[in-house]
Amino acid sequence: MSMNEGFIRQRRNLMISSIGLFLVSIGGITLDKKISIMGAELQIANSLILYISIWGMYLYFFVRYFQYYLEVDDNLKDYWIKDYIDYRATCKSNSQILKRPA
Repeated sequence: MSMNEGFIRQRRNLMISSIGLFLVSIGGITLDKKISIMGAELQIANSLILYISIWGMYLYFFVRYFQYYLEVDDNLKDYWIKDYIDYRATCKSNSQILKRPA
């Protein structure tokens, strides 16, 4: 697998958002109602919006990373599709085994 510049950039963004999400969710960091950006203070009426925004950024970066990940190796996409089809076939055969005769 050769890594192109876009893939590396998306991996970096995913790692940064993962660390930020970890620190906010599990690490106990709290988001204050006041944020200072370049000397200007901003007040946030609802800090829940910040948490939702962090989750949204994380999901966006995850999707973008996955798209670049599939682009790195063209055969990988075929592997995922084949693996999914095999999984579905296994589930179908297992569900028939588990059925009890009436």
